Amino acid sequence: MADTGLRLNEALSLRVGDVDFDLLLTVREAKGGKQRVIPFSTTMRKVLYKFVDSNGRGEGLIFSTRDGLPILQNNIRRDFAQLCKRLKIGESVKGGFHVLRHGFATEYLRRAEI
Repeated sequence: MADTGLRLNEALSLRVGDVDFDLLLTVREAKGGKQRVIPFSTTMRKVLYKFVDSNGRGEGLIFSTRDGLPILQNNIRRDFAQLCKRLKIGESVKGGFHVLRHGFATEYLRRAEI
């Protein structure tokens, strides 16, 4: 999410078929339902390819339960909060996953400046 600026529900609805391993994702927007194509890094391509390959996702959801069902947003938020607590970074990630989207946008704008 930090690499692409995806919203949580957009990431959780990604299917294997939405990923072009030539560094593009096709995302269905949560707001408005439109599709957009966004680039992602070569580092993310490597990680995502290994993740999809090792979990045998077929054409289903990339991020799903063991049974192939969608993961609930509240479960992901809970796990993320627990991870941040274990890593002792609680206060710096107020806003949960949305802070990753803000960080992506900030970094994008910094790199775009001439």
